[in-house]
Amino acid sequence: MVPRNQFTWGASYAWGEMLTLGFDSFWIDDQFVTGDDANTASPLENYFVTNAHLVYAPKEEIEIFFRVNNLFDKLYSTRAVTIGFSEAFATGTIFFNPAPERNMTVGTRVKF
Repeated sequence: MVPRNQFTWGASYAWGEMLTLGFDSFWIDDQFVTGDDANTASPLENYFVTNAHLVYAPKEEIEIFFRVNNLFDKLYSTRAVTIGFSEAFATGTIFFNPAPERNMTVGTRVKF
């Protein structure tokens, strides 16, 4: 389900014209479990995740970037689902979709 509140921010700093370091974060409020129409199950807890990126641009047309997602390796779920509401809660079964753990991306962008 859609959280009631969410907040996103980001900032970056450029050293000269070739190097940029940046961070972005998001906070997501508690969310109800999908399929729990009465909202009686415990909601998913809120979470706060931070990402970082470094960009080196030796020329205007070329960028080499490095990005770390989930910098602090926060364990959280973006969604939880119950299927067959009464049957699921008789056994206490809720299915969680875990978010990715810390991961990194390295790449190049070329502008034509």
